[in-house]
Amino acid sequence: MLPGGGAGKGHAGRGAQSGRGSGHAGGKRHAGKQNAKNGARLKQGSATIKVQPLGVDVTDEALTAIFGQYGEVQSVAIKQGCPRYGYVNFSTTEAAQAAAGSGKLQIAGTLCTVGLSKRRKGQTAEAPPSNGIGLFNLPYSTMHDELVNMLSQYAGFQTVKMVHKKTGEFRGYAFAYFNTVEHAVAAKEMLTGLLMGDQQVDVKFSDQSAEEAIKDG
Repeated sequence: MLPGGGAGKGHAGRGAQSGRGSGHAGGKRHAGKQNAKNGARLKQGSATIKVQPLGVDVTDEALTAIFGQYGEVQSVAIKQGCPRYGYVNFSTTEAAQAAAGSGKLQIAGTLCTVGLSKRRKGQTAEAPPSNGIGLFNLPYSTMHDELVNMLSQYAGFQTVKMVHKKTGEFRGYAFAYFNTVEHAVAAKEMLTGLLMGDQQVDVKFSDQSAEEAIKDG
């Protein structure tokens, strides 16, 4: 009985060790997958990080100050979701990589996860000037006529395309197109810093044509 019991314990011990080893390996695999995702996003030219969750008191200015230590911050957009989260766009992919490398940060008493953000369709990290601009972080209640009335005051405005899900729900961003690149550049400069409701609109040049925007919508 005793030898048999001893063998059973030994077998169980080996099983426990194997379980611990498997869990450790699983953790390594998970970390490896996350690193691979971050690496792939860097190759795509991602210069934007996502920070979540954010406390209700965190502002654009606070995120700019916190992440400015990693490089030049071009824009910040805080999303009023549940949980609240934000995007920080840098001037270089190297700065975004350095910020994402922090992994987790204490921001206003909340432990936040920091990671590289996926690129949104029609938007590149550093898209060159074009005749189209993307308007991101728009309130979900935004109406098409509202955007047309706002954009019509800028010279050369042609059209604006709001992007919706298949269910018809507005995705929170739109693309505006102008007659020339010069018109778009002037409009972008005037629209930078725009507030709609309590949200700051993130304005960027678009690498998506009007035809592509209409097709994807």
